[in-house]
Amino acid sequence: MLGIISRSPTDVRPVLDAIVESAARVCGIDDVVLRLREGDFMVARAHFGPVSIGSGGEELSINRPQIRWIRERGTLHVPDVAAQNELPNFGKEIGICSFLGAPLRQHGELVGMLAARRTQVRPFTPAQIKLLETFADQAVIAIENVRLFQELKESLEQQTATSEILGVIASSPTDVQPVLDTIAESAARLCSADDSSIRIVEGDILRLMTHKGWIPFFMTGELPITRGSVAGRAVVDDELIHIEDLTLRATEFPDVQVALDREGVRTILVAPLEREGRAIGVILIRRTEVRP
Repeated sequence: MLGIISRSPTDVRPVLDAIVESAARVCGIDDVVLRLREGDFMVARAHFGPVSIGSGGEELSINRPQIRWIRERGTLHVPDVAAQNELPNFGKEIGICSFLGAPLRQHGELVGMLAARRTQVRPFTPAQIKLLETFADQAVIAIENVRLFQELKESLEQQTATSEILGVIASSPTDVQPVLDTIAESAARLCSADDSSIRIVEGDILRLMTHKGWIPFFMTGELPITRGSVAGRAVVDDELIHIEDLTLRATEFPDVQVALDREGVRTILVAPLEREGRAIGVILIRRTEVRP
């Protein structure tokens, strides 16, 4: 398991697949499901065995009785599903007879669960319960390992981008254009945006200085500074604006119809460029899918 973790520092999926398969084999279990918490749901992320995921499908509400039990009390062992009354209708629709669920906890919070299921009444032994809890702990280690690696990777990318920008500034002390081009390229890359643009305030307009990315660009080079556009409002209000889905806020920003109709933009993030307490421009990144 540790070998798989070391070979997959950026992708937790191979580790989770190995955990459910190993847990099933070592513990003599018919079926194992690993779920991770995403908001108010437990989402199936790895599954090994012949038993159906269940009527809840890939997602189960965290308010389900068995999940609430695991969140509040820890490991749940149901030796005979048919003989208990505390969890009504639990597992009966998919033929589960014995159940064992171990929590995945990170910093004290429930982040997932590892569930072992048997299609015959065969209670789990104390050794098997302990083993499943150990596999659950390994899953948490894998998840945390990927998170830390991603944070390190992102930090190094940001440091590299900053170093590149400082290098361009040093080599181009009299021309701002190469600096703005480099910043726009870095912003799009580091933020996983489809494009990036920078505009500078000139009187009552925002002049386009650079545009990087693959989104076809039909916006005018001179944009009036009004609250009708996302960039204009960021300047007027001197604040960052994040629009998760532009189709839902088009009436609020009447000047974005070109971005919607011709450029296919859906998610926007724009930040003012501030100097001495006022906005002197904006940097804006966009995506053609709804992805905040």
